[in-house]
Amino acid sequence: MMDLFVFDHEGGTLVWARMSGEWGRKECLHLLNLFQEVAFPPGSQVILDFARARHVDYRAVPLLMNLAARVERRRGLFRITGVSDYLRRIVELGAALGGREFLEEYACNGLVPAGVSAGGERVSRLGGATSRSAPRRVVPSFN
Repeated sequence: MMDLFVFDHEGGTLVWARMSGEWGRKECLHLLNLFQEVAFPPGSQVILDFARARHVDYRAVPLLMNLAARVERRRGLFRITGVSDYLRRIVELGAALGGREFLEEYACNGLVPAGVSAGGERVSRLGGATSRSAPRRVVPSFN
């Protein structure tokens, strides 16, 4: 399952995807297609939060790497957070040295939007940037 939120703040647009449950190749392919269809302005920040994810299929790792490359081609900033040791091992297994490099480049700890309730109704700040408007839930969930 995934909840996808879009926040407008002083620095531009922030897209926060809260992943939960198990992520296979099919779900990651759906995520990749979703991000391909949505036109985020250049300079957007995209954060995939895996804190609630239990499992990611190793065959899906190249798709996550592809998503990061697509966001960067649009001059955006891509980050992943909430990667447990278990998920870290899967990413490294799924892409060997490429997986380790992917995590070193994109993983960050503690980057979760502050003020987001369990239901995700509002955000007050993210990494010091205060939200100008309430978040817009783009995709309620899938899976």
